[in-house]
This record gives sequence, C-alpha cells and structure tokens, in this order.
Amino acid sequence: MHFTIGAKILGVAVMLVALMIGLSIYSVITVDRIEDRLAVTADSLIPLVGKVAAIDAAALEQEIIFTRLLRSQERSDFSASRTADYLAQWQAYTPRVRSEIADIRAQIARFLRDDDHYEEALPLRLFDRRFADLALEYQDMTVLAERILTLESENRADIAAELIVVLEAEEAQFDRKLAEIRDEAVALARDATTRTALQEHQARLSTLALTAAGAALGLLIAFAITRGIVRPVRQLLIGFENVEAGDLSMELSVKNRDEIGRLTAGFNHMVGEIRAKEEIKDTFGRYIDPRIVDKIIDQSDHSAMEGERRDMTIYFSDLSGFTGIGEMLTASALVRLLNAYFTKMSGGIRDEGGIIDKFIGDAIMAYWGPPFVAQKDMAPAAINAALRNLTELDAFSADIPEITGLRAQPPRLRCRIGLATGPVVIGNIGSDTNKNYTAMGDTVNLAARLESANKNYGTQILVCAQTYHAAQALFHFREIDLLAVKGKTEATAIYEPLGPLTDSPPERLELADRFSRALAAYRTQSWDEAATLFANCLQIMPDDGPSRTFLTRIDQLRHGTLPNHWDGVWHMQHK
Repeated sequence: MHFTIGAKILGVAVMLVALMIGLSIYSVITVDRIEDRLAVTADSLIPLVGKVAAIDAAALEQEIIFTRLLRSQERSDFSASRTADYLAQWQAYTPRVRSEIADIRAQIARFLRDDDHYEEALPLRLFDRRFADLALEYQDMTVLAERILTLESENRADIAAELIVVLEAEEAQFDRKLAEIRDEAVALARDATTRTALQEHQARLSTLALTAAGAALGLLIAFAITRGIVRPVRQLLIGFENVEAGDLSMELSVKNRDEIGRLTAGFNHMVGEIRAKEEIKDTFGRYIDPRIVDKIIDQSDHSAMEGERRDMTIYFSDLSGFTGIGEMLTASALVRLLNAYFTKMSGGIRDEGGIIDKFIGDAIMAYWGPPFVAQKDMAPAAINAALRNLTELDAFSADIPEITGLRAQPPRLRCRIGLATGPVVIGNIGSDTNKNYTAMGDTVNLAARLESANKNYGTQILVCAQTYHAAQALFHFREIDLLAVKGKTEATAIYEPLGPLTDSPPERLELADRFSRALAAYRTQSWDEAATLFANCLQIMPDDGPSRTFLTRIDQLRHGTLPNHWDGVWHMQHK
C-alpha cells in the first residue's frame, strides 16, 4: 500500500500523540496511586499516631489528677472545695479518653471500608481489636477508680489501699499496651511513607524510561519516514543541479507513488523533453543560429516570430574572385575550403554576438540587434567582427594549401564586407512549408550594395553613415564618398573603419587626414588640388584603392561637363 506524504506525516503525528497520551495516562494512574498512599498516610496513619499520643497524654493526666484527688481525701488540711475541683477534673477526662478511642475506631473503620486493598489494612484491623480491648480495660479502670474513691469517702482506707495496687497495675498495663500501639503506628506510618517514596521514585524512573523509549521509538519511526521522503527529494535536487550544469543523461528511479514519486516521474519527463529540445537545437543549430532555434522552440512570443520592425546592423561579406578559385579546385576541395572559410568567419561573428542569417554561395549575411545584442552595442560589435574577420582571413591563407591540396600556387582569399545600420523587418519569412527567420528592407539592400561597392573603391570594409555615427566613439574612420546605390536616389556618406581608437596604425591616420582634405577639394571641383592630395595619399600607402579610384574619376570629370547642381554624389550603376 502506498501512502501520500501528508498521510505519512499524519501517521507520524498520530503515533507520537498516541505515545504522549499513553504516557500521560500512565503518569496520571501512577500519580493517583501515590496520592492515595499519601492520603492513607496523611488521613489515617499520622492522625492515628496523634490520637494514640493524645489518649496516652489524657490517661496520664487523669492518673495524676486521680493521685492528687486521693491525697486530698487522705489529708485533713485540704479543703472540701479543692477536693471537689479535683474530682470534677478527673471525671472530665473519662469521656474525653472514651471519645478519642471511639474516634480512632471510627477512622479505622472508614479506612477499611474505603481502602481495604492496601498493605495497612491488616495492621489497622489488629489495631481496631486492640483498641476495643483497651476501651474495655479503660472502662474497668474507671469503675475500679470510682470504687476506690467511694471506699476512701467511707474511711475504709485499708480496702482502698489494696484496690489502688490493683489499679496501678492495670494502669501500667494500659500504658504499656498504648505505648506499643503508638510505636507500631509510628512504624506503620514510617513504612507507608517509605513505600510511597519508593513507589514515587520507581514511578519517576518508569516514566523517564517509558518517555525515553517512546521518544526513541518515535524518532526511529520519524527518521525512517523522513529518510524515505528526504532521499528522493535529495535525489531530485541532485538531478536539478545536474540539469542546471547541462547534464541531461540522468534518469531518476521512481520508488514511491506519493507526491515525490509523481514529481520524480515529472522530472524524468521534463528532462526527456529538454533532451529532445537540445537534440533539436544541436541538429538545427548547425543550420540556424542556436538563439533563433531557442526562439522557435520556445514560441513564447509569437508576434516576434511572425514579424516586427527593429533597428539592426546588417553584415554582408563576399569573397573576391572566388569564381576563378572554384575553377581551380575539385568539388570536394571547394567544399572543404568553403566550410573552413565559413567556420573561421562565423566564429568572429558569433563571438561578437551576431546572428548568421544565411550563406549564399561564398557570401555571408549576418545581423546584430535586440533581443540578441543591445542597440547601443550592435554597430561596434559588427565593426569588431568585420575587422577581426579580415585579420583571421590573413591567417587563414596559410592553411589553404593544406585544405585544397594546391601547394604550388595556392589561391589567396580576399574578402569584401558591407555594414549598414537602420530599420529592418525581421521575422519568419517563406512559404507555409519552408520558412526562414531573416531580416529584409532597405538597410539589408544597402549593406549588400556597400559590400559590392568595395570593388569600385578597392576597399575591404565600407559602412553607412548611421553605422559610422553609432561607432565613431570607439573607432577611427575615414569618409570615402557620398554614394547613391543602384535603385536609390538619396545619397549616403560611406566610411572605411581604420581600427579602434586605442590601436590604429599612425600611417593610416595620416592617410585619413590627407584623404579628407583631398575629398573636400574634389567636392569643390578643385581638380588639380584634389589630384595632388590624392597622389600624396599614394605616397603614404601606394596600394590605397580609394585614392586610385578618385584619381581615375578626376581624369574623367575634369574633361566632362558637370550639371550646375553637381554635389559630389557618385551614383552606382550596378548592384
């Protein structure tokens, strides 16, 4: 039979209450017995000793007064009034002694009637018989004393003297019997008190022993039940700690059918569900960013999955001249190279908090933004990822011979990156059977156009004006141009990030300064000055693509006819 936790706890409580009630009943019975024995001692034995002493004292006083009364009758110098006074005193003791004896017998009779089962019952019955005999002896002594007084009053002293001897012998015998009864009553009271004290001591020890045994039994049973409850709870706690640490291999054994057993079964089911979700995440995480998989599996915010408008930083990258590289490689070598390249580039993007949206041939699309990255951090994180990937790509080139098997003339990879920050629509986009959680909008198109614009300027990274403004506190930039991409009439300033403020090469900073002055001359159509300044830029960095681009463009513009409203904006004619 299986019990609930509540029933187990209630059972322990009922058991302990039963033990307490049993001990209480035993204590009450024991105390009642002790109180009865004390009552016997207090109400019968001790008063008995007192009354025997009172009878003894009264009898002795009566004897003394009787002796004085005889002397008063024998001497002529005693007045008749004094003799009469002695006689009255002597006569007053007789009913007193009789009353005391009668009270003792009545008290013994009450005790024997109410408490006949005690050890004192038999001695008290003997006392009653002995007091009955004493009463008769006292009666005889009284009659004899009155006879002596009569003889003295009749001047028959000789006969009275003989009777006095007899009376004194009876009085001595009466006193001796009374003393024996008194001593036996004292001994009986003392024995009763001793037995009561011993019984009280034994009761105390028994109560303590029973209390200790009951407490030990209760604790033992409570420990067994508590252990049965705590052990699976501790097992559950260990299981939750393992799950929190990422260990989903544990499956707990269900030994009870109580609430803990159901909770353990629920834990196993929960771990199984988490394990299934983790397997889904692990599988789909190879195709979709794990954070997106979490959102898809969670489904707590359906509106976010269906679509919403947010500001994000979009990242597009592409490999320069990869078509020619692909023609040099076998299919398997091409796949190995692309997989190694994507692995290297994806690491930089994910380390900076970016979400890889998709791989398109040799291109990568990624984005930064809430809820994955704070809005203030998304542009700096994207620029960090772009700069890091360029550095990683240079190091990656050393591994290309090993990857492709082309050791004589291994291909060298060059990457172009475009970054744009602005509003996008992000959500599940696609058909009913095939969807992609992705971003779309003008900002996405602008990032793709900026990636392509790198070919025109000979750069590797270009960012839009909004990205520049969001990150200019952390990075050095140089403005490259005012550009209107294909399909857009509005122009945007485009910039090239040079490096962090704390770690940018001095020659690049000097190049940016000269390039800025050259760009200003270019926009005022000061062609000679602009050409000279751009040529100076090439003295600092001979392979600077933007400077070469503008020198070529100046040669074209100075011989052409420009509109009156020419503002220096360059319009891209291709994507």
